[in-house]
Amino acid sequence: MSSYLAIGVWPVVREQGWGLLPFRGDKVHYFHRGALTAEGGRFAYSTCGMRGAETVQVPLLVPGNFPRCRRCADALPAFKRYA
Repeated sequence: MSSYLAIGVWPVVREQGWGLLPFRGDKVHYFHRGALTAEGGRFAYSTCGMRGAETVQVPLLVPGNFPRCRRCADALPAFKRYA
């Protein structure tokens, strides 16, 4: 069992930032929210290329102490890496 903890649900007003997409790996990615889905959710695209969708039942999570994706961190400018 891992010792990582996700804090809660991503705020609705946030358009980009570090987040965890449930059931899609064990690392935190830098996501950008995209277009609306047919079910009322939103598509989410990470800087490293991971794609997914969030809905009311399965939202993006606040990362907590999960490890960050190295490819996402390297793709971001230095001032955004640790924001």
